[in-house]
Amino acid sequence: MAITYTWVIKNLNQDRRGYADTLYLELSGTDGSRTATTNSTSCFGTDDYRPHSSWTQEEIDNFAENYKTDLQNNIINQLNQGA
Repeated sequence: MAITYTWVIKNLNQDRRGYADTLYLELSGTDGSRTATTNSTSCFGTDDYRPHSSWTQEEIDNFAENYKTDLQNNIINQLNQGA
């Protein structure tokens, strides 16, 4: 059965200087009867460490897509363990 994936949260966090320092991602997947959720946190440096206000939703979404496959694989593994 196919798994349906849904982003639960994409939270861009800022430090005390107002710079984006981390991005917390949470992805959920369901096979119709069971649901699994996984998460990831990315810590920024270099070009990604910039004012929180300079990030667009499109940039956040694009950054999250870089991690989607790994998160999906984690959900698949969780669902397979419960089978």
